[in-house]
Amino acid sequence: MSLDRYPEVKHESKIMQKTSASGKIKPYKYRCNICSKAFLAKHHLVDHVRRHEGRLYRCEFCPKSFSGCRGLELHTPVHTGKYPFNCHFCTNSKRFNYKKELEAHEAEQHGKPLTVLNCKNCRKAFRDKQRVGPHQEKCIVHH
Repeated sequence: MSLDRYPEVKHESKIMQKTSASGKIKPYKYRCNICSKAFLAKHHLVDHVRRHEGRLYRCEFCPKSFSGCRGLELHTPVHTGKYPFNCHFCTNSKRFNYKKELEAHEAEQHGKPLTVLNCKNCRKAFRDKQRVGPHQEKCIVHH
């Protein structure tokens, strides 16, 4: 599939923006030429267009289908029981699709402290490097 027919959106409007959790406004860059829905990332547009074209990732165990392969990857363990993250405290070895789900479970059920990363400037707490890094680059503490 060629994305040439799905060019970047050249203009911004109030409708074409999304406010992130940090309050930053991000312009939607990609628009579907079929239904005009806009997306921040090209891969989200690709997954969306697959739905229009009927090109979906289908589960081999049930009738469900997904526009992206990640959706299918996260769904498949429902049938296979092969989840990537296991609780080592639980006697039945409870399993999770996401590391953050496992960490939250271990903190809530077993008292294991959550991993916390603090901004070196303001000491604001974050749970992962992907969030503390960009924050820290922009963070200015006023004394």
